[in-house]
Amino acid sequence: MVVADQVGDVAVVRMCDPSRSNALTPAMVLSVTRAISEAKGRALVVHSEGRNFCSGGDHDSFLELSPTGRRQHLAEIKELMITVRAVQVPTVACVQGAVIGGGLELALHCDLIVAADDARFQLPHVATGSKMRRTSYAALVDRTGIGFARRMSLLGDLVPAPSALAAGLVDHVSRAADLYPTAMSIAAQLAAQPQDMMEHARQALAGAVTDPAH
Repeated sequence: MVVADQVGDVAVVRMCDPSRSNALTPAMVLSVTRAISEAKGRALVVHSEGRNFCSGGDHDSFLELSPTGRRQHLAEIKELMITVRAVQVPTVACVQGAVIGGGLELALHCDLIVAADDARFQLPHVATGSKMRRTSYAALVDRTGIGFARRMSLLGDLVPAPSALAAGLVDHVSRAADLYPTAMSIAAQLAAQPQDMMEHARQALAGAVTDPAH
């Protein structure tokens, strides 16, 4: 379900459940959290197989859980987001196709987001009756400003890659065929920087953003 690899100084975590659009099932959440927490290297790339990066939560599997199981799953999703934010090296999300709900949250907690030109972004939480973590809203506002974040969150509009780039939601858009090499090239550039200066810059940037309680 998740494959961890190392390419030079870059650690790579790849979600491998394309038949379900790499949805955040309980097993996927635990596997990604573990792979990211155990990753070695001077930079980290998170990406996925198939047409879609991640379609967000798997509502069918969620409904099959007991009330206790649902609470546990939500706590594990929260832990995944905390784990991504806590990575000690620069992180790059490499996204294509559907980047929806929790999939977009996952990308938002990375330092940089590289998107394919077919990527589309959506936060359907309000319409689906689910809650997004405040830290994810803060990361969205940090990237796009309050106006765009409000429209995206409250209206649930589907945002195509060009609009996402113009709004600052993503940092780079490439052809789908060039997506992974582009993300790896950017990650290698990050990995080649002096680690102490990279960490100082990342911490300073993180401190410049309001990070509300979970």
